[in-house]
Amino acid sequence: MIYNAVMLLGSACLLLVMVACSEHVHHEGEPIMGIKNPWCDDGQSRLDVDWDSNVFDYTCPYTWEWSGKESSSILYCHRPGTKEPAMHRCLDTHIEYSENPPLSGDHRPLWPDYGEYRYVPPQRWLHNLEHGAVILLYHPCADSSEVEKLKDVVRGCLRRHIITPYNKLDRENPFVLVTWGCKLVMSYADTNSAKIFIQRHAKTAPEDLSKPGQFSYQLIHHAKIAPGSDYNDTVLCPTTGNEI
Repeated sequence: MIYNAVMLLGSACLLLVMVACSEHVHHEGEPIMGIKNPWCDDGQSRLDVDWDSNVFDYTCPYTWEWSGKESSSILYCHRPGTKEPAMHRCLDTHIEYSENPPLSGDHRPLWPDYGEYRYVPPQRWLHNLEHGAVILLYHPCADSSEVEKLKDVVRGCLRRHIITPYNKLDRENPFVLVTWGCKLVMSYADTNSAKIFIQRHAKTAPEDLSKPGQFSYQLIHHAKIAPGSDYNDTVLCPTTGNEI
């Protein structure tokens, strides 16, 4: 693999094989990830291909009283290998998913910088998942205090996270944590299950890459290193103790 060749050359990565520092298998005709290209993906142009800037994707258009019913959180994972490999697709190609939310699949070459967004579409954050990240999705009408509890958990567990509203979730289960191939569906801020999920499933993706993304449209807060860990998220959920 190119990765092995780069390792033989030392820690430096040549421009022509910039993505080789990860373990992404580059397919013939596939655009190189992480490099802005005005004909493919520059992170600024043609963004309406993936998102039409609908405000209802991140705001609540109606009064939605949270029931407060706390049912057991549900863990679901793909069978190993059933959704790989994924491809990088330029913005001249529409990407759709059969799952809600998607747990793997094709995505854009430029991935979002880590942190909290007003909104970021799955065509972007799936690339973060491929790098070992955790995505927190919440319905924009969900109880704000419950949302904040889960945000605190994610921020305290790892730097490699994306937080974004996602209005395709339902009233009964308005919170979902996603990693590559797995999700934890929650009816409330089940913080203990959330921490265990992150400890078990973060950084288990095809690539373990800490590099920040090149896409930052609608970014509200940059992610910070989790207290007690490091830039590479060597220790997951470091202040929670060993719960797995």
